[in-house]
Amino acid sequence: RLATPEKPGALSFQEKFGFLVWQPYLGMELFGGVCARDRLGDSYIFRAEQQIIPRGMARTLSFSFSLNPLAAPGVARYIAPNWWYGLCEELTTASLLPVFNVYDADLDFTANSTVNTQFQRGFEDGAIPRHGSTANLDKMEPGWEGEIGYGMFLTGWRNGRADLILGALRSAYHFADVAVDHAACRVRMHGYPPHAFSVPMERIHVLVAGFLETGDDYLLRTAQSVIDSAHWTHKNSWPRMCVGRDACFIRGQMLLYRYFADTHYLKFARDAAQDVIDSQRPDGSFGDQGGGSGIHGWGAYITKPWMGLMAIGGLMDYLELAPHEDARILATVKRFGDWLLQERYDHAGVMGWGYQHAYHGKRRMYHMLGAHWADLPGPMLWHTNYLARVLTFCTLRFNQASYFDAWAESEAAIIAKREIDKSGGDHRSAQNSQYLPWTQMRLWNARLDGNGSVVCSPVFAGSRTPADATLATPDGAVRVAWKNDRPETLSGAPVGVDQARIIA
Repeated sequence: RLATPEKPGALSFQEKFGFLVWQPYLGMELFGGVCARDRLGDSYIFRAEQQIIPRGMARTLSFSFSLNPLAAPGVARYIAPNWWYGLCEELTTASLLPVFNVYDADLDFTANSTVNTQFQRGFEDGAIPRHGSTANLDKMEPGWEGEIGYGMFLTGWRNGRADLILGALRSAYHFADVAVDHAACRVRMHGYPPHAFSVPMERIHVLVAGFLETGDDYLLRTAQSVIDSAHWTHKNSWPRMCVGRDACFIRGQMLLYRYFADTHYLKFARDAAQDVIDSQRPDGSFGDQGGGSGIHGWGAYITKPWMGLMAIGGLMDYLELAPHEDARILATVKRFGDWLLQERYDHAGVMGWGYQHAYHGKRRMYHMLGAHWADLPGPMLWHTNYLARVLTFCTLRFNQASYFDAWAESEAAIIAKREIDKSGGDHRSAQNSQYLPWTQMRLWNARLDGNGSVVCSPVFAGSRTPADATLATPDGAVRVAWKNDRPETLSGAPVGVDQARIIA
């Protein structure tokens, strides 16, 4: 996969030494995209023809061999039924059966977008660009963060698509080999030449999922080293004026605790979560991301829903997984959920959010690159499905339907818009694949009881709650629906209801 006709590898016999030399690719490459082009005059930081081995870079080679001279071994990868992944808590942190409903239109769209933009063959095989398509490299940025490939795993486990699971495996090794500098145990800052690193990009979910899928210790060791380094980089620059998406590594800490019960990561996650709590503004919002001075100091003054959603992602993981409730963490999540409700505004008949809502507490900012003033928040409807988890979480924990309803209104507009807008991107893809299924499963809470029968605890949170859904069960698909404020089985094996919850 790492060689192409344009940039081939080689196979040669060294007669002097009596061995065969396999060169699986022409040379190492490091794609930088638009930033590298503007800084270096080339969209590639290193090209294969230069025959450079960048510091800390690797490339994993997969091959099979046989002692049989007539045939190589066949290799098959088996996928368990999707309900089994649900029961084993792979799709979320609870043992819940997969649920399919109207939100699959959005989920399927972004899954296809990810597959279609992933690099096929060549040294960059498995890379997933941040946006655009592989047809126009000069307008792209590399996607050096590990939640996108993790989302491919989740969607593949949920719907049985082999292309997603195989693509996720390729993404895992590209992320581990190319995005991680193994000399520093850090993730490279996308687009920048060495040695620039990025705490916000140190998201190791695809590595942990890749380890679970293959048993390859290399993936797990890489994940652990990156998360340990991210934590101390964060602490070495604390205190600072704000925390935003640079808190995403807390999710990695909680994922390692979730699968390996290592309390080292639980302790460190609680420590970092306290810094997130301390960085929350009095109105419930968060800054952009940590930075020092100059252009990087701007982040402290920017207010975006997006950054706050990433700031509290690890806190919600903590609330789902930690042995004991933490009132301060829960209060931080609620304050941000309340800020989201207060910040909604009209977008041509749809209430939702903008990309940026304020700068230094004001609704106006000066764009230095465009040399003009701009009013905030702006007309664009900004929607990424971190919102699905945060607002549904708030509805379920605080018994208030307005949180879920706010998200559902914006999500419906996005689904309708995609009928005519076929653009994709990594931001929406990664979060759709993680949090739309999370939301779907929490609305029905379908599981197996001690006798192996399907039982559910459905939630109805207002008129925008999807009325019907399909549950994946050991006995096949089961269609269920809300009718006259009661959940019913429409087709398939009967489903028991132990508690139906209607939230006003």
